[in-house]
Amino acid sequence: MSEVDDLDNICPKYLIFSTGSKTYTPHQIGFKRIGNVNFPRRIDPGPSLKERIALRERQRELEVIMREMSQEEIRLQYILQNETPPVEPNWANYESVSDRFDKIDKLIDLHGHIIGMGLSPDHRYLYVNSRPWPKNYVIRNPLEPPPIAQEIDIHVIDLMTLKKVGTM
Repeated sequence: MSEVDDLDNICPKYLIFSTGSKTYTPHQIGFKRIGNVNFPRRIDPGPSLKERIALRERQRELEVIMREMSQEEIRLQYILQNETPPVEPNWANYESVSDRFDKIDKLIDLHGHIIGMGLSPDHRYLYVNSRPWPKNYVIRNPLEPPPIAQEIDIHVIDLMTLKKVGTM
């Protein structure tokens, strides 16, 4: 076993990402622990470019045909092919689609627009650049994010504890 393999087994791996739940601008840092991941030695390249173009053209032709059909005609086509029509999930209802997503292990709200992040050289700390929102600002509409400051705050998060330890 090589030294790299030893390090892979010792250190947990985390997916670190920015997200937002109050508005569409990223204002939270999410952490998701990644279990053992085995990457394939060889990745199947899939269809050639020529095959992909032909497939896309066929899909476009089918879309044109289906746009001209009524819902009942589409349903009957599925029945004739012994298939059940696809049921579109209700994406507006989180509870009905939550099983399709991994749970976030930790979420830290920074109350500002996240514009960048980086790791310390020893990978112990995460530095997150953000433009803070006004204090006590209430978001009433997710499509209207708060105004942001001109200055940039640097938040420091300890990756051992997953806690915010300060601001620079």
